[in-house]
Amino acid sequence: MNLLPPFINLSFFINFRITEASFPNPLEFPVNKYVLAALLCPLVGASARAQVAQNPGHPITGAYETTPLDTPVVQQAKAFIQNQLPNLLLGEVSEAYSQVVAGLNLKLIIEATGEDGPSTWQFVAFRSLDQHWHLTSAHRI
Repeated sequence: MNLLPPFINLSFFINFRITEASFPNPLEFPVNKYVLAALLCPLVGASARAQVAQNPGHPITGAYETTPLDTPVVQQAKAFIQNQLPNLLLGEVSEAYSQVVAGLNLKLIIEATGEDGPSTWQFVAFRSLDQHWHLTSAHRI
């Protein structure tokens, strides 16, 4: 009694064999390294996303992390920004984030008063490995 539909022919699967003429070694399949990389990249990305979803409290490597406002590096960055922008009177830092790169990026959210009144600003200051500061960006938000 045949339980399979008539269009499925199992004889191909039963009689199919890899002979030595088709491959010198059955375990050695010729694979293009770029095709293999293209097939594996989505799997690696999915694995990383799954790890982030499983560990929501752990930071992502290379991302900005919340930094306590009372740390010396935050106060140093604020003093540097004030020296660079003397026309703005910087108030208290309301948020601080740090990012470890080849040095340290500090993103500060600060209430500042300028010629046109008080407004909220986002500053990014970079401290290089030799401890020199650079103002990377200043945006009114």
